[in-house]
Amino acid sequence: MSLFKFSGVWQSDRSPNIKGQLSIDLPVMLTDVFDTELVLTYEHNSSFRPGDTLSFPMSGNSLKGSDSEYVLCTKSRSGQQFAISLYEGDIVWEWRGTYICFNPADVGNISIKCETTCWGCIEDQANQLAHMNPDGCLFDDRSLP
Repeated sequence: MSLFKFSGVWQSDRSPNIKGQLSIDLPVMLTDVFDTELVLTYEHNSSFRPGDTLSFPMSGNSLKGSDSEYVLCTKSRSGQQFAISLYEGDIVWEWRGTYICFNPADVGNISIKCETTCWGCIEDQANQLAHMNPDGCLFDDRSLP
């Protein structure tokens, strides 16, 4: 199973000045259960943890019967805890969702996009040629006329 880095923004619904950046590794092909890590960065003018970057080990799985939804929960039962629901957006490799934070209590929205643009990687292709297109990880613009 391949995991790809997704990054984007999050914002509290209860306190609009609490927001920031996030990154998380997700499987491109939906799977039953996977482990990952959520990294949250609070904006410097945030009223809660200004400028802090926090990391949370997470466990995730795809919703039964769905090919476009994930549910993730923090592994730790102490400290700041999250439950996240993500669904595939209208644009390829963009996901949207909501989060619930249990300590302190908060709810909000998430918008993330896959940082990987190589279709060879996304489709787990073994041949080099699949990775050499203009968005590929092996693309070399010196070969263009």
